[in-house]
Amino acid sequence: MPARYLFRQSRDVHPSLSKAVAPSRAARGYQLSTYPRCFYSPGFFYGAVFFVLCLLSAVTAATSIKANNTTNLNVAGSWDVLPGTGDIAQWKNPPLSAANATVLGADLSWLGISILTPGGTVTISAGNTLTLGTSGIDMSSAGNDLAINSAIALGGNQTWNAGGQVLAIGGTVANTSFIDNTLTVSGSGSTLFSGAITGAQSALFSDDFSDNSL
Repeated sequence: MPARYLFRQSRDVHPSLSKAVAPSRAARGYQLSTYPRCFYSPGFFYGAVFFVLCLLSAVTAATSIKANNTTNLNVAGSWDVLPGTGDIAQWKNPPLSAANATVLGADLSWLGISILTPGGTVTISAGNTLTLGTSGIDMSSAGNDLAINSAIALGGNQTWNAGGQVLAIGGTVANTSFIDNTLTVSGSGSTLFSGAITGAQSALFSDDFSDNSL
């Protein structure tokens, strides 16, 4: 039987976290359960609709590149093109030649986040909620860490790949679907959760690995 855990709120993650923390295991799965497992549930129809919308958005997904400033992420001047629900928000160098710290500025929804080669750690500070779609978080080619201290809502099944860096999650992570969403954590680096992980009716997750480390 997989181990089961209840993650409770602690404090925000500082971007200078040590990399001596135990590395994450590849393809680790966490199940956010809202309803008992059955084929028919009150949310089955809504989940199917959301899945189709995600497929359509993936076809037309655009990449928005973060500008070299600390402008709030809900403002057009923070990007080359302001990202929306069907877009990937990307940090890279150029134009970011140094660390970048900013805030959401409002509740936002993106298809996913991509961290390539910014000049330092990327930090999204506490405040508001970021909904992430099926592209999740991709740090597979990252050269620096990412710290997200805002709340995160899962808009669908997704993978968070820390690559060889540190992905530090300091805010709450919540399921927003009427059906189960799966969050898969992968990469040779470290993925750290210090906020509560919750579903609509449950904060319990199953861990399919015997060492149970994050």
